[in-house]
Amino acid sequence: MLFIKTYSFSQSQEIVFLGVLSSDADENMINMTEDMFFKQISDFFPNAKDLRLKKKETIVQNNLQNLDFTDIPLESENSIIFASIKKIDETNGRWQCKIFYKLQNSQTEIFEKEYDSYYKILMESKEFFQGIFNSTQKSKDDSPKEKKQEPKKNSSVTIEILAGTWTGEKNISKIVILRGGRGFIIFTNGASMNINVSIDENSFIHIKQTSSSNASFYPELPRKNALEIAPFAKPIEWILQYNDDDSLSGIKNTITLNQNQDPVQTEIKVLWARKSPF
Repeated sequence: MLFIKTYSFSQSQEIVFLGVLSSDADENMINMTEDMFFKQISDFFPNAKDLRLKKKETIVQNNLQNLDFTDIPLESENSIIFASIKKIDETNGRWQCKIFYKLQNSQTEIFEKEYDSYYKILMESKEFFQGIFNSTQKSKDDSPKEKKQEPKKNSSVTIEILAGTWTGEKNISKIVILRGGRGFIIFTNGASMNINVSIDENSFIHIKQTSSSNASFYPELPRKNALEIAPFAKPIEWILQYNDDDSLSGIKNTITLNQNQDPVQTEIKVLWARKSPF
């Protein structure tokens, strides 16, 4: 459920982003989430400041709902925003994201939303922040003539840039991405999976299985379990970001076995390196 309290604000106003707190997500995932959150905030507040490194010095040592931010040198007109993310259901992989928003000298308000998987926090971050900021904008001016600022699109990543051969997972020997947005993955067991490659407006790269499900696509599972799972499994999907060092990093949404040896949808951190371009 999302709880929203409205405020007035100006897009020329400075807002300070203090990052993401999480004891359940690893450091790479937190860094990727912070990059995405700051981008969404900057779309609404071009003067946004990134002070995420300050959060560990101040926020962690205080009660999240009753912060005074005295350890951070901020102007009185600054607003402050940060997030906390935690896993709320080990079995089904559900996550909770809370946005803590302190507008100028007001009390800290909390905006809360739950997600079926971690990658949906990233995929739906724009809508989440739009809901918060558009609601607060409405309290300033309800006039229909007020125009919303369109989020800026990052077009630095293209299929052409990604075209080539990649490596990076233990049970995968080769990943080939073609310029037309298609490709294929060769597993070390000899299986071949056809894939579709697309890039969303937030520059996240979606790589999705298009071949019919095959037990050989789950080489990390015992063969017996893979044969039982494959006929009913959702297509495997990767949600990745293109990095400055010409690598791809993010998560793979696949199936693993939990402690009870039951199949569960799981998000696995992955890193791909380019082997050769086309």
